[in-house]
Amino acid sequence: MFRRALPHVRGGRGLCKRRAAALHSIADASRPRALAVAAVTASCAGALVLVLVFAARVGAWGYSGRLAVDPFVVGAPEQISLTFGATPNGCVVSWVSSLTPRDTPIRYYPSIRAVNGNNASVYYGEVKLLLKGGADGPHAVVRHGYSSIYTESRCGTSRLQTAAQAAAFEYQVSNVASIEGSLVRVAPMSDTLTATVPLSGSPSAMYPLLKPSTQHPPLRVALVADMSIDYPGGHCIQSILQRRKSVGVDLFISVGDVAYNADDDCGDRGDDFFRALQPLTSAMPSVFVVGDHEGFRKDIDNDCRTRTGYDYEAYRNRMGESTWAGQLTLAHASSSGSAFYFSWDTRLVHWVAINTNAWVYACQYWMLRPQFQFLEADLQAVDRKKTPWVVLLAHRGMYCVNSNSSECNQDSESMRHGVPEHAYRNNIGMRDWAGPVKGQANMYGLEALLQRFRVDLVYSGHSHHYERSFPSRDGVPVQYDTNSPRAPVYVVGGMSGQVPDPFRLPPAAFTAYRDASYATSWSHVTILDANTLLFEQVAAQNGTVFDSFRIVKP
Repeated sequence: MFRRALPHVRGGRGLCKRRAAALHSIADASRPRALAVAAVTASCAGALVLVLVFAARVGAWGYSGRLAVDPFVVGAPEQISLTFGATPNGCVVSWVSSLTPRDTPIRYYPSIRAVNGNNASVYYGEVKLLLKGGADGPHAVVRHGYSSIYTESRCGTSRLQTAAQAAAFEYQVSNVASIEGSLVRVAPMSDTLTATVPLSGSPSAMYPLLKPSTQHPPLRVALVADMSIDYPGGHCIQSILQRRKSVGVDLFISVGDVAYNADDDCGDRGDDFFRALQPLTSAMPSVFVVGDHEGFRKDIDNDCRTRTGYDYEAYRNRMGESTWAGQLTLAHASSSGSAFYFSWDTRLVHWVAINTNAWVYACQYWMLRPQFQFLEADLQAVDRKKTPWVVLLAHRGMYCVNSNSSECNQDSESMRHGVPEHAYRNNIGMRDWAGPVKGQANMYGLEALLQRFRVDLVYSGHSHHYERSFPSRDGVPVQYDTNSPRAPVYVVGGMSGQVPDPFRLPPAAFTAYRDASYATSWSHVTILDANTLLFEQVAAQNGTVFDSFRIVKP
């Protein structure tokens, strides 16, 4: 939500723009311009802070110039994060490294050239897997991925399709460069990290000794939404880590409004957030769904002439859309091609993530058709024998109650029924739509699609409170329990670390539960087997489960 941002500094956005404009000139690779860029960017955050974007892409690399003189000191890897790769047991590891101006530039000779004109230099990323078992005994497997330093990017990814074949493994990451023809480490390696990745499918031929179990153990997932780390009421990181030790957490998913906001203070706010999150993200796969605060560039969002979506600058760069890397790997694997909407399977669950802003903001209506077509084709292709559970991750709630604002009225109805054709044709956003939404020659409605393909659970945030619905359709419950539900259950979990949005209206007919104490909380979802899903809402302060339900299917 826009109106509930915590107070923090927004100054520096103009300086970030100046940094971007200056860095775009680096493609010509002249030393004076590179040093001038360092001086400009230093004024933004006290020191030049960029990051490495790694992409071991198959195929040719384009040439648009490179920087022969590197004026930067490369920092150690930080904000290390895992996500799923394109293959069943693949894994992508990502990290960030800072660059600070060097008094005496050192000449680097990158072994490949830049991907595009926005690059300052090219490095390698290195991941060392520390394997303990097998016929050869303990040994290390090293993978390298190409890396580029992008102008406005704040994250790095090294695309490793076969990195995580074991249920648990140790690894380290580092930055290396080609200096006079030899690979040289240009920053300290990270500490040794331990990760656990939920295996599914067939193991890679590269690691025949590391085979997944033939039986699917329970899958335990932590879901949050609208989480920052400076809300006085607390956040959920420590609570999730504690529950991981006691009960288990295999996967971490943030359903929008990541860091609140990741691009603030020239990206420093996002860096602080992902540093705090590293104990989670480096230890298990993590996925970040787009929310409205990922699109905070209102100068672009409100200009319908652009219609590009490039206002999601921090999200696109951190999640890897600048290269074939990061979550874009999931997008390509699911035939999406966009980091805004994609899907993946984990054991018995098919997850689908979408960008709900397209149903609310007129300047993002352009995204409706491709996204809706993707979602329809994706749900139609689900094999319920392999993945009997289907969960939709959508930042804005389709079923919620809080006030008379558009949030739980026009906005949610637009997602359920579709955007009114008149609004779509005339670029009228839902916050400016005064009349009824339903029955207006609606376009791209989601509820009929979810009903048609029997989606089990829809998880959202955006509204800063916790509430859930009975299995509901067309605004009314179809039953008052979750045994063999005939419609999805809708959960709003937007109270993971933000100022609450109070309930100013009574519960609706579809409301099954809502937390009027506004406790900071997160959701622990356990897929017990093909027939049973356990949902628990956990209070971050003391770990108490204050709401729970089971979806049981025959």
